[in-house]
Order: sequence, then structure tokens, then C-alpha cells
Amino acid sequence: MTDKLPEPADDAAWVSVPDGVDGDLDRLADHCRALVTAWFEMARGNAVPPGADSPAAIDAGQFRQERPSAPANVEHGPGQQAGLYVDAIGQHLLAIEALLRARRVAVAVWPLVRAELELAGRVAWLLEPRIEQPAGAVRVARLYLEMISSLQRDRYTAGKFSKAAEKRSKSIRDQKTAEARDLFDRVEVDLSSPGRLDSWSIGGESLPGLGDAVGLFIELNFAGGAKAVYDILSDYSHPSLSAIARQTTPVEVDGVAMRPWRVDVKTVERQVHYACAILYKAAHFVAGYYELDASPLERWVESTPGEWFGPDAEDNR
Repeated sequence: MTDKLPEPADDAAWVSVPDGVDGDLDRLADHCRALVTAWFEMARGNAVPPGADSPAAIDAGQFRQERPSAPANVEHGPGQQAGLYVDAIGQHLLAIEALLRARRVAVAVWPLVRAELELAGRVAWLLEPRIEQPAGAVRVARLYLEMISSLQRDRYTAGKFSKAAEKRSKSIRDQKTAEARDLFDRVEVDLSSPGRLDSWSIGGESLPGLGDAVGLFIELNFAGGAKAVYDILSDYSHPSLSAIARQTTPVEVDGVAMRPWRVDVKTVERQVHYACAILYKAAHFVAGYYELDASPLERWVESTPGEWFGPDAEDNR
């Protein structure tokens, strides 16, 4: 920090970044970019139909055989929507890359990593590998829960600013609910309020909240200290005086008390480690479901620090 009160326009002067860390931040940004590139390369394999022995093909075939009159291609929806969620994680990681290159890593990285983890929770739930094969009906039931709950939130949000948008969301929501009722004997969805989602079930499947789905993703992928990662990310993403105090330093400049933001490179590396691990492991759900060639992801791992994914990594699984 300067010994004079910074000019308001000099925003960089209000953040304390250690000298000589440019190389570290650029290295972390490179890891982010390379992983997203690896995901894109792997996902290209999904442009052709999955192999006949892949979970995706088995699930789809079983579901279509049992329910030949189901809406076209709905059996492929769970994998497709999970892939879109993984792609959204990649977009968040590219945003983190941009912040690293711009040296704007105070505060802003936390909510991006948290959003990644919440998206990954939905991926884990839609493509949960522990479901006994063939699992087509289970996955499609979960897909309808995910679609209808999204539309339920859309409807009530739209109602606060546009009656026309509310009407459109309600129409699509009701259409998807009717489809679910045609496909499954047990459909329990209370549409009277957006706050009743935890009581929903379709085909015996319940809708998990954000925390429950994140817990599933973490259970399937992490161990050790990673068990607390969602709580940590939430603490630093939500309003918290103690979290702000840990990221700032009280100083006095020109007789004025200030609390400039403090950038700790080890903390930033840990944030990026988790941000990358979330995309890497979420992408593996898609790779396993479609039996895609995951070698681009593994080549990326070989370029990362050994403590990220090596045998001694605290969150290794």
C-alpha cells in the first residue's frame, strides 16, 4: 500500500498484492484455460452416438423399450443436461481465469467456485453412477424433477416483473408436469409455492436441495479436508464480517483508517485448485456415462502441481 491516501480511481491501490506474484497468477490462469480446453476436446467425442455398452445407451434403450410413447429423445435428456451443467462450470472457470489475468482475485473468486460446486452437485445427481443399471427410468424421473423445479422458480420470479413471462413459464412448467404424469405413476409436485420443492417426488425419486446434491458430489469424489469445502465457500461468498476481516488488513494512511483487501497467493492457489478439481471430476461423470475418451483430462492432470491430484493430496480419491 502507498503511504498516501489513494485516489478513488486508482482501484489497484486499494488491494494489497504481494510483489513478484505475477508469474504465479499467470500459471494458475494457464491451468484454468488448459482444463477448459481439455473438456472441449473430450466433449467432441459426444458428437457421435454413444457405444452400445455405455451406460448412456443402456439407459436410453431400456427407457424407450419400457415407454415407447414417451416424448422424443427424452431418454437422452439426463446426459445432455448434465453435459450443459458441466459446460457451465467451464464458463465459470474461464471467468476465474480472466480475474487471475486481470489481478482481480480479491473476494471475487469465492462465489464462482461455489457456483461451480452447486452445478457439479446437479451433475452428480443426474448421472449418479451408483444407480443400478439399467437406470433409464430413474434418470428421466430426476430429469423431470430438475426441469419442473427450474420452471417453477422461473414462473415465480417472472411474476415479479412480467405477467407475460410468468404465463410462458407456467405454460411450459405445466406441460412438463403433464408429461411426467403420463410417464410415471407417482408424481407428487406441489406447485402452489416455490418453497415446497423439498417435498417433491417423481417415480419414487426426490428432489435434493443444493446442499444435498453438493454433498453427493463431494461424497463421490473427495475425502479429507474437502468435506468442508462447501461450507468454506459459502462463508466467503455470503455477507460475513469475519470473512471480510480475514481478507483485509487494518492500516492508517494520512490519518485515515483503511482496510485494504489482502491477496494471499496460497489462498488463491487453493481456490483455483478446487475450481479446477470440480470441473475435472464433473467432466468425468459425463465421460463415464458416455464412455468417452478422457485422455485429454488426464494429460491436463499431468501438467498440474503434484499436490493437487497426487497420491498425497488431501482430497485425493
